[in-house]
Amino acid sequence: MTSQGFDNQPMVITETIVGGRGFVSMDNDLVQDVAPGVGVFPGGTTPDDLARCLAELIDKPHLLQQMSDTAAAIAPHYNAAQGLERQLNAYQQALQHFHQA
Repeated sequence: MTSQGFDNQPMVITETIVGGRGFVSMDNDLVQDVAPGVGVFPGGTTPDDLARCLAELIDKPHLLQQMSDTAAAIAPHYNAAQGLERQLNAYQQALQHFHQA
């Protein structure tokens, strides 16, 4: 579960996915940016919204299992080596474009 506001949400979400677990985020945009089925947004940002969401997850453990299964399936795409390689490739492409201009 992440806090409201930017804080370290992207890192927490990434760590959660790598751990093969779903997440609850108070930021709907972050939930939408991640693979569907991994995270849930409580529907609002009030304590009552969060309480309802957590109660639903407790009452429906199959939802937690689905989120964890989805996270485990995409976790291999969230590793440091691949991230670094993608970032270096992006820099190289930008440099090539810059030198061609």
